[in-house]
Amino acid sequence: LFTKEQLDQVSLPPAEFIREAKSGGWLVFDIRDTREREKFQVELSGRKRCAMDEFVAFLKKGIFDGKKVLVLDTVGREISWLHYYLAGSKVADFRFLKGGVEQWQKDGFDGNGDR
Repeated sequence: LFTKEQLDQVSLPPAEFIREAKSGGWLVFDIRDTREREKFQVELSGRKRCAMDEFVAFLKKGIFDGKKVLVLDTVGREISWLHYYLAGSKVADFRFLKGGVEQWQKDGFDGNGDR
């Protein structure tokens, strides 16, 4: 696994993550489980729901090669495992939501990324 400092280098605070997601230049993945997604719905345009194991399988098949990928989870814990897979992949760039959806909510954003 990577250090906290290495993970921080590829993690964006909610406002920045939302801005990048809305720019349209990134594939956006919500890797939370169904129960967590039901508690708080993220409705960013183009956002895809994908279980982490499914995401990793797609990554290994090269489906995201050359693409820019944003990933969000509940509290920012799952992303440390994904960092390992993404760092060894051929994606063009990747970023995580720092603090997960819990931080998104604490920062006052609704499911559409608006305040």
